[in-house]
Amino acid sequence: MALELMDRDPGPRLLLHRPCYGRHPPDPACHPGLWTGGRYGESVVDAMDQALDRLVAEREIDGVVLVGYSGGGLLARLLAARREDVRALVTIAANLDHAAWTRRHGYLPLEGSLHLADGPPLDARVLQWHLVGARDPVVPPAMVRQAARHDPHARVEVVDGVDHRCCWVEAWPGLLERLQEQLGEALETTPPDGH
Repeated sequence: MALELMDRDPGPRLLLHRPCYGRHPPDPACHPGLWTGGRYGESVVDAMDQALDRLVAEREIDGVVLVGYSGGGLLARLLAARREDVRALVTIAANLDHAAWTRRHGYLPLEGSLHLADGPPLDARVLQWHLVGARDPVVPPAMVRQAARHDPHARVEVVDGVDHRCCWVEAWPGLLERLQEQLGEALETTPPDGH
């Protein structure tokens, strides 16, 4: 899904996987904890943060907009809390509260993973837009709304005609256009020193 959404975005972009996800052949350092109970853990978020640091430095990127789908949305939110260069965070069908998500589906708790509620809310200067499909049975709108309450400046939008997988690609160009407008407005109202 992430690649399909990226394909619809005309701007500069890159895909950052969590460690050991999508690797062929698998890295010998990979272990099951990195894609099971610790998939949102400190070592995963730290590795992604370091990789993003390298990419930002290599490409001389001034500001970052993080976009994450499903579990990638939670990882993007955890990354945003660590970085001062994040201008916006967009999550799509994201299980922002993995404890509520595992309880809902009867999965084992993700014991090695970080919880948003344990950290501070994001800085108000970071535009937050949490998108969820009106028909999403995997991460229902009520679950996203509840988790987003941790961030008083977060905006949750329920997208009609969309579930967890279906129709995001078709809806993305219009959503992206609105995001770019909002981001432009937010940057215009933020002083250069960020205060």
